[in-house]
Amino acid sequence: MFWMNVRLRFLFLGCLLFVFSIYVVDAQVVSRQKQGQMRELNALANSQTREASLRMLAIWDSLNTNHHNLIYHLVPISFWEKSLEKKIRLSIQDKEEEIRLKAAYALAHVYYVQLKIKETAPLIDFLYSHKKQLTRKQYGSVLIKKEEIHRFYKDIAKAVKVRNERVENGFIKTYWELYFAAGLYNEAIQDFKSFEKLPEWPFRNRMMYFVHLGDMYFESKQLDSAFHYYRIGLKEVDIYLDKIKRKEIIEEGNFPYWRGWFTGLMANCLVEKEQYARARPMLDYYLKMSPADQRINSLIPLSICYFHLGEIEKGKVYLDSAQVLLQPTMYGPNEFKFLKAKSDYFKAKNEMDSAYLFLEAYNKKKGLYEAGLLKNQSLLLLGRMEIDKRRTELKLTQKDLIKTKEDSSLQKKQLFLSLVGLVLLAISTALILINYRQKSRSKNIIEKKNIELAAFAEINLRKSQHNEQLVKELHHRVKNNLQNIYSLLNIQKRRIVDEETKDFVTSIQNRINSMAVVHESLYSDDTRDSVNFEHYVKNLVDHIKLTYEKEDQRISLSYTIDSVQLSLEKIILLGLIINESVSNAYKYLTSEQGNQLFISLEVAADTCTLTIWDDGPGFDPKAVNRTSLGLKLIQMMVVQLEASYSMSSEKGVEHRIQFKV
Repeated sequence: MFWMNVRLRFLFLGCLLFVFSIYVVDAQVVSRQKQGQMRELNALANSQTREASLRMLAIWDSLNTNHHNLIYHLVPISFWEKSLEKKIRLSIQDKEEEIRLKAAYALAHVYYVQLKIKETAPLIDFLYSHKKQLTRKQYGSVLIKKEEIHRFYKDIAKAVKVRNERVENGFIKTYWELYFAAGLYNEAIQDFKSFEKLPEWPFRNRMMYFVHLGDMYFESKQLDSAFHYYRIGLKEVDIYLDKIKRKEIIEEGNFPYWRGWFTGLMANCLVEKEQYARARPMLDYYLKMSPADQRINSLIPLSICYFHLGEIEKGKVYLDSAQVLLQPTMYGPNEFKFLKAKSDYFKAKNEMDSAYLFLEAYNKKKGLYEAGLLKNQSLLLLGRMEIDKRRTELKLTQKDLIKTKEDSSLQKKQLFLSLVGLVLLAISTALILINYRQKSRSKNIIEKKNIELAAFAEINLRKSQHNEQLVKELHHRVKNNLQNIYSLLNIQKRRIVDEETKDFVTSIQNRINSMAVVHESLYSDDTRDSVNFEHYVKNLVDHIKLTYEKEDQRISLSYTIDSVQLSLEKIILLGLIINESVSNAYKYLTSEQGNQLFISLEVAADTCTLTIWDDGPGFDPKAVNRTSLGLKLIQMMVVQLEASYSMSSEKGVEHRIQFKV
């Protein structure tokens, strides 16, 4: 028995040595392959031949998969950056456009991974200017980065334009990222849930679905919902880890990092709910699993936990570490969290003066950030009409395709029936000469076909009526959405103390109302694509009067408006112009100045002349043009109308716009 145990021990040790030797041999093989690859890449990078450049770019393309930038674990990112910069310089010198395009595409990725936005932007612009030479995949990637760069610089208007291009080309269907960037979190959630589907695969896309949805709920302060979606993501990661353990799948997505990330996101919800003892071990785990450049996301909330749990100095160590990582990019929410945590630190030490200073800095920075968000929200709300228009166009295009197919099918049937009718007619004509009875039979067949054609006509009529009802319902829903936005702004306005900001929000509400009135008219009238100008103007001015008229102010309104129906596009642009002009009249007219406001529309042939005049104090156009958003908006609308515009401010203020019907 003893000797048998000895033999078993030697056998077990022998197996271990065999397995270890295989692992060492495999590691040596992989190491030699990697060294050989680096030697080849170095030789290609140093070579100035066209073939060497194309070979090097082909290697980069083959390694650049979607596995969370594993390419830079295989080959250092610094090597790619220097080599690609050199290839671009040589391609410009040798006028090799193909190599320059491919190298620019690769280098843009390399810069972007390192968050070198300033260096990435000109490369993306260059690639975009040559988009016809890109593959569809490359074109889609360029559009993503172009939009994200605009969002980084808070240029929402340009970001919306790029997003529209992505939607039109079928790369994406949603706008939730733009709403999220502008702080419209509830709108982002609604858009995300309406158009995004949970991906089946790959793993990273599926996990990012739960991250995005959780982040939107977190920013909108719906912490329980955010925690719920983060926990779903964590459970899915654990399922994949269990499958890896049982060797059912091969790890290709850095699952342990994802587990740490979801744990940290759940911990952030607990910190917001002041459950610090429960959050601390989860944040410790997140810190352990995070790469160096991502640790700031766990360091700041972890320091807050320690401050509130009484371990002040330990918390300060984490906060100081966060400050080192934060200094190169000292902006945005991370800065707010840092300043708030610093205030908590001094408050925990009972140094109230320092705590107050950091709290004041926190409130100031956050106020500036939220003001920027409010501005972007305003731009996005003004551009939402364009977004809805794009969506409507896409839906109508899809309906047109369906209708075209239906029409094509109907035409084929009609053609077939016509041919059958002709054949029957020819047969009946021939049979007339042979037999009178055969003629009667053919006549009955023709009558039956006529009944079928009448039935088809009735079906088409019903479809047409149904489509008209759908268009009216669309205008009704757009009107309701605009009224919802108006109400949301009204709720927000009640919380605003600053009068200038209140006036700014009121002006946005009036612009939104000018659009809502159009859709209300289209819904209530029998016409589908035009609005009665006089009816629309009077409704709009009545609303502005209710908004701005003061107790001691009595403005005499007079209208001279020729009867005309205008298209949806023109009536919206004219409504914004009238809104700005009439709003200014009510703001600046006083009871001592006569209080007269006159609006006229003269129609001659195909030309309309709109005049808006008041007898107010006037203003200096040069001084106002530099600061007035209203005048700039009027000028923008005039350009879109392709109209001529003149303004006089000598005897009151007079706006005159000429445009084609």
